Amino acid sequence: MIFYAALHVVESRFADDRVHNSTHAEREHFIKTSFRLLWQPYHRLQSESMKARYLQGGAFSMNSHAVDAELRRGKYNSLRRLLRT
Repeated sequence: MIFYAALHVVESRFADDRVHNSTHAEREHFIKTSFRLLWQPYHRLQSESMKARYLQGGAFSMNSHAVDAELRRGKYNSLRRLLRT
């Protein structure tokens, strides 16, 4: 859920610039080329989301404290701060 919250925050910011990505691939390319500082926190949230949903890229093994500390407070809040500037 944190990844999809981040996705909507990112898309909302991009909409301010009249950028609308149709796919994850388009969004990833745009982030990598136009908002490089967002890539690391965004990609980490996406990777953990894929593990949690599909066990893709390894087993999801974070407990609720780690999810809150590392993903929500760490990556998600970092992404939001970067988009405010």
